[in-house]
Amino acid sequence: MMKRDARFTLLELVVAIGIIALLVGILVPVVGTVREKSQKTACASSIRSLSMSVQLYWNDFGTYPSGWLRQNLFGQYHDSAEGFDCPSTKKPYELFYVPRTPTGLDRVFLSCARHQLAAAGPGKGVRPAPAGEVLFNGVPVVGGATIEDGPITFEDGTTVTVNGKAFVLASFYTEIHRLYNAMRVFVDYDKVTLNATVPVGSSFEAIVPAATITASGATLQIKTDVLGASGKVNAKIKVTAGVADVTTWNGEGMSVTPASGQVTVIGPVTDAHRLPPWL
Repeated sequence: MMKRDARFTLLELVVAIGIIALLVGILVPVVGTVREKSQKTACASSIRSLSMSVQLYWNDFGTYPSGWLRQNLFGQYHDSAEGFDCPSTKKPYELFYVPRTPTGLDRVFLSCARHQLAAAGPGKGVRPAPAGEVLFNGVPVVGGATIEDGPITFEDGTTVTVNGKAFVLASFYTEIHRLYNAMRVFVDYDKVTLNATVPVGSSFEAIVPAATITASGATLQIKTDVLGASGKVNAKIKVTAGVADVTTWNGEGMSVTPASGQVTVIGPVTDAHRLPPWL
């Protein structure tokens, strides 16, 4: 009786390799999905923890931190030094922190573009924030991108022509499936002009050093500038159609219409409007 050769034949090796490749092809996406969910959960936990720390700060001062979160919260209100950065991208949440006034409690103040998460109001929890498409010069960009000189188009038709530098803060859908688009200008960017056209039913927000401008169904121009060595910044807002709601750096609110002409807001430079020096 002939004994079978214990060695693999070429055909058997090919079949075995094929099976292994198939298993790897199945397992790799599963592992990637599990890892992504784990990272998103960790990010949500970090944002939630920071939100609670802002709540503690709010309890003491009745306002949001006016400077960097790390500078204002670490030690007394927040123990984890690593908790100020997204655990997977390592980008500081400072970039996505919007210092609000007491009247802005229901507005997004902290988010993560990578994991599509947002928090509105200190201690109010974290919710999903599905991203909308953003194009710069026709090329897709994501929240957290710094762009310079060119047109931005958001998924809802909102367009912003940028002269100078600007930071794409966010573009995501709210709980009522309304797209929230936001751009930010840091003091470090010096002179910047934003020419925005916002369709009815859309929401656009520009966070500049001297003010926060919110518009829906409006056409407007926003100019920002640093006033020499005075330590002050200004924002010039001109609306040619519709209405823009402006909240100044010290919490004063106003509505700007075409009849208002050009409105100028002057304010001090605060750390919250600078790029964090540890970037």
